[in-house]
Amino acid sequence: MIKKIEHLGIAVESIEKSLVIFEKLLNQKMYKTEVVTSEAVKTAFITLGESKIELLEATDPSSSIAKFLNKNREGFHHLALDVDDIEFEIARLKKEGFILIHEQPKNGAVYLSSIGNVPIVPMAIYGAETAWEDVFRGLRPKVRINIGKEFGPFNLSGSKNEKAEQMEKNGREMITRIAALLPEKNHGVCLGDAKIPIYQKENGIKPKPI
Repeated sequence: MIKKIEHLGIAVESIEKSLVIFEKLLNQKMYKTEVVTSEAVKTAFITLGESKIELLEATDPSSSIAKFLNKNREGFHHLALDVDDIEFEIARLKKEGFILIHEQPKNGAVYLSSIGNVPIVPMAIYGAETAWEDVFRGLRPKVRINIGKEFGPFNLSGSKNEKAEQMEKNGREMITRIAALLPEKNHGVCLGDAKIPIYQKENGIKPKPI
């Protein structure tokens, strides 16, 4: 069952330049960035109600995002859906005649941390969203990078549903730990989470607005 639109992916030439527009348009601040090495892409997320906008910038000219931008203008790239059973949905879409780029689910950071038995190091960057605007105004841009304490790896056990619940819980922890490295106005879906002060104390960092 499809539960909701998780996010809309938008391919851009520059996340820094595009954030200036999207943050003004949506009246929301970016709440996290992430570099997905396996896909050669840098991403930035902005909360929009129960869903998100994901900006995608290529980090390698041979990446799928770079190839997309070479053929198309900046704009809509993909629609991500939150589903109960991804294997079922893949099989259903194949039966309906859809052509799939990947016929097997691709794993995220939390899952890879679990099977690889390696920790995750959270990192947050902020200030870059106004860097170009500052330059044009003759101001020196202020960009901050905060790196938190490593956490995990996670141990997934039990039934399929139990593992899915653990993944969701662990994914929430990862997002909250990233939010803890950002000023409060950038907390997005994690705003008001009681664990943020705990993680900030662990990191020895209380981010200040620029």
